[in-house]
Amino acid sequence: MEVNANQLAQRLKQGAPGLVLLHGDEALLMLEAADQARSAFRAAGAQERQVFTVERYFDWSELTHSSGSMSLFATQQMIEVRLPKKPGVELGEPLAQWVETLSEDVRVIISMPRLDKRLQSSAWMQRIESASIKTWVVPIYSIDFDRLPQWIGQRLAAQDQQAEPRLLDFLAQRVEGNLLAAHQEIQKLALLCPPGLLDEAQVRAVVLDVARYDAFDLCDAMLEGDAARTLRCLAGLQAEGQAVPLVLWAVAQALRNLAGLCRLLKQGEPWAQATRMVGLFAPRDKPYRAALDRLRAQHWAAPLKIALRDAAEVDRMSKGITHDSHLLDAWHGLERIVMRVAGVALPEPEALTH
Repeated sequence: MEVNANQLAQRLKQGAPGLVLLHGDEALLMLEAADQARSAFRAAGAQERQVFTVERYFDWSELTHSSGSMSLFATQQMIEVRLPKKPGVELGEPLAQWVETLSEDVRVIISMPRLDKRLQSSAWMQRIESASIKTWVVPIYSIDFDRLPQWIGQRLAAQDQQAEPRLLDFLAQRVEGNLLAAHQEIQKLALLCPPGLLDEAQVRAVVLDVARYDAFDLCDAMLEGDAARTLRCLAGLQAEGQAVPLVLWAVAQALRNLAGLCRLLKQGEPWAQATRMVGLFAPRDKPYRAALDRLRAQHWAAPLKIALRDAAEVDRMSKGITHDSHLLDAWHGLERIVMRVAGVALPEPEALTH
């Protein structure tokens, strides 16, 4: 049974299953979901807890022996199995085989990185879900930037504090991409600010700029036409010392996907079919829909053609192949690319040479 992460705490109050399988890449939300499962299992009588980290050469006999040995001091035992990397068949099959041997006296929490659709429908995953022990599968989704202010508002409300929408947007910008830091900043506000409506000046003085970005955040902001956030992402990546080729690869891939979607839709393909053909699946297709809605109001081919031309130039510059160019450096080239696709009108290259 798949359980929504936001409903996990409430569902656990109604009765805990034998096994909770968590998969996701957001560390804070994974930790909180595991804490909720632990509390429910302890309330059900599982006071003894053992933790195993499963990697490539893990000795599965240790896990089998542990689950088969009952404690003298507790009616149930709790076993946590942590997989630092996505499991393939070499780990998934023995994990499924172990789960199929579990008794009702064992409560289990399994944590692993986010599983794609292929792994979710794999044979070993199906065996885990259909085992005799009652199993809940809980996918942990990251918090998108457009949902981050609401998420922060909910966390503040839980500690009897409120903030105006503008202040929530400010907090979201300061902690974007770093929920663990966001959690710490929210807790700091509970200690340093009184309950009730938060004072904007006081919050700005307390909260640090701990935002972290990756190349995919940059692409999403670019596609959604959010110029201010696009610049913040690009500046953050440059300040963190990200390699230009890595950022360029993500941007160029987004441009190729966008060009492919434009071509397929023009040929009459429906949206769902077009996104599958270029390898996009929900929710990753959402920014592309926003970009297409914006580009349809103009001739999409021209800005994409110029952006791809600049991407080729940035690629040459990042490899040390220099010649007469309208770009100052590789980061300047990236800025022109992302801002053009975000919808910002830029001067033609010739204007930059004077």
